[in-house]
Amino acid sequence: MIYLIIITGIALALFLRNVISNRNENNFQERETAKLEKFKLLAEKVEVDLSHVKLKSNSWQEEVVTNNRRTGGYNQLVGRGDLNIENVQRNQNVIFLSVPYKGREIEIQYGVNMDPTTLTMKLEMKKSTTLYVNPNNNEENYLDMDFLFRP
Repeated sequence: MIYLIIITGIALALFLRNVISNRNENNFQERETAKLEKFKLLAEKVEVDLSHVKLKSNSWQEEVVTNNRRTGGYNQLVGRGDLNIENVQRNQNVIFLSVPYKGREIEIQYGVNMDPTTLTMKLEMKKSTTLYVNPNNNEENYLDMDFLFRP
C-alpha cells in the first residue's frame, strides 16, 4: 500500500512538473509576441519593395538515417541497409535588402529554409512588406516576413 502511495506521488510530481514547464514555454512565447507588437506600435514603418531583393540560394540532397532501431540492424545484416536511409532535399536561402532610411541605407539579411522557386513566387506575389525601425537606433529593426510562412 505504501508503494502505491509513493508511486502515485512520483507520478503526480512528474505530471505537475510537465504542466509547469509547458506553461513557462507558453508564457515565454506570449511575452515575446507582446514585446514584438509593442515594438511595432512604437517603431517607424518603412515600406519595402520586394522586387529589388537579391536572393542567394543553396540546395542539396542529404542522406538521413530513418531507422536506427533493431529492424534497422537486421536490414543492415541482410544487406539492405539502403532501407534505413532516406534522401532529403535541403534548401537554404538568404534574402539581401538595402532599405533607404533617413539618408542612410539599412542593410538586411534574412535567412529562409524554403524551396527557392516557392520563395521567389511568394516574394513576387506580395510585392511589398514593412520594415519597422526604432527611430532612436537604426540597428534595432524588424522586417515583417510572416507572409512567407502562411499557406
